Amino acid sequence: MAGFSDRLKSRVHSPILYDRYMLLCSDRVAIDETSSRQDVLQVLSEDKPEIQSVFPIAEESLARRFQNGDLCFMLGTNQAMLSMVWGHRGKCYIRGAGKHLNIGDDTVYLYNAFTVPNVRRNRVFSRLINEFFKYYSGKGIKRYCSLVSPGNRQMLAILHENGFRVESNLRYIRIATFGILREQSVQGIKKCNYRISREPKTGYII
Repeated sequence: MAGFSDRLKSRVHSPILYDRYMLLCSDRVAIDETSSRQDVLQVLSEDKPEIQSVFPIAEESLARRFQNGDLCFMLGTNQAMLSMVWGHRGKCYIRGAGKHLNIGDDTVYLYNAFTVPNVRRNRVFSRLINEFFKYYSGKGIKRYCSLVSPGNRQMLAILHENGFRVESNLRYIRIATFGILREQSVQGIKKCNYRISREPKTGYII
């Protein structure tokens, strides 16, 4: 029997995108107060050339992120940056997942994590995310959330080490300018919700 996405594809000729994500959150991250003397940390609130050297991002997207107060955390050596992750505070719309994320003032959304491939087994990102938590904890943040693909096992393992637990599973089908989001909670009462998702005309989009 054809699945829901297959039936949609047979009826609609517009481009169709299908993605799966897991929403993970934690309010008890473990912070190591020590830092490696070899590590160089940068916390950026404006565009710098080092960002593109780690993970190319469109200039329009970069400008939007910084205009909305997002911070880019980067870790590396004196020679090169090796890993990055972004932090966002406040409500936002996650374009890739069709998800409106309503988070409080005490919560940060962690996104766009990336590490240069040849150092991914050296725990560079683990040290970076520790600095990320250390920074935001100093700003009064109590809770962290992130959307991760189920296939990103390394990221899931690092988040689990830091007390993150899956709150819901998302399946998102986008057809042209709108999408259908299926979100099933895994904590407490296991509810499954379907909703039509459209990009907001105002507000912050990631």
